[in-house]
Amino acid sequence: MKLSRQHLEAQVGQDWINVFTVKSDRFDVHWHYHAAYELCYVRHGQGRRWVGDQTDYFDSGDLVFLGSNLPHTWISSDEWNESSQLMEVVVVHIDPRLWRTSWLNLPIWSKLQKLISDAQRGISFRANAAIEKQMDLLLRCQRTDQHLAFLQLISMLSLVKDKTILCSSAYQFSKTAGIENRMTQVLAFMHEQFTEPLKLSELADKAIMNPAAFCRFFKEQSGQTPFQYISQLRIQKAQRELSLGSVHSISDLAHRCGFTSQTSFNRQFRAKIGLTPSEFGKRQSAAGEF
Repeated sequence: MKLSRQHLEAQVGQDWINVFTVKSDRFDVHWHYHAAYELCYVRHGQGRRWVGDQTDYFDSGDLVFLGSNLPHTWISSDEWNESSQLMEVVVVHIDPRLWRTSWLNLPIWSKLQKLISDAQRGISFRANAAIEKQMDLLLRCQRTDQHLAFLQLISMLSLVKDKTILCSSAYQFSKTAGIENRMTQVLAFMHEQFTEPLKLSELADKAIMNPAAFCRFFKEQSGQTPFQYISQLRIQKAQRELSLGSVHSISDLAHRCGFTSQTSFNRQFRAKIGLTPSEFGKRQSAAGEF
């Protein structure tokens, strides 16, 4: 899924909102950003998403609201890529000038104002039946009614309590010339190879930088060092396997996820999750029994 930043802004500039559906057999890494706010609703699909300095798995029903110029990419999983199913995502791009209109300053819209502010760090929702119905209406209705349907949808989202702020409060995005292509190349390589031993020089070569400059560049854009991000990918893979209940050996799991030893795996997993892999697996098994 490769959408040019200039094309998106040109389309949104013609109206307050632009609604469309993307269908594809796979979503490859395309790290990008744009001035338009974005609602992204995954109707069918599974994989990993990156928003600012946060990564997580997604599946069907995932809904994310992104603020202006917040870097992001959705990447379909290997399992989904090998299936015969199409990824289907509904996307809404919103001209940021909409939020600067006078009606939004009225006290009755205070919850919506908070939602728009939080979107600068990205917000994740789990779409319920009412939200799914409103998304369908947004796609089906005539252009003149689409704005009202969108305002109803965004008002519904402002009242949802079960939501997650994605980026850390410390995250700050730094725009740099040529940044999109460099980050896309590096992230694509990381996601393909994170279970293998990786050298800093390999990663730096993908960005056409020396290692020191690459480390600064990656930290500025992601809020993490390259190897902190790789460790996060490995731990999330381990979490997913443990949650599925198919792990018979923690040592084998460590090596499958790219860790050089079980000791290192246990230490990094516990530092991130607060439990050892064995404890996490047992807790997931116990939860599945109820």
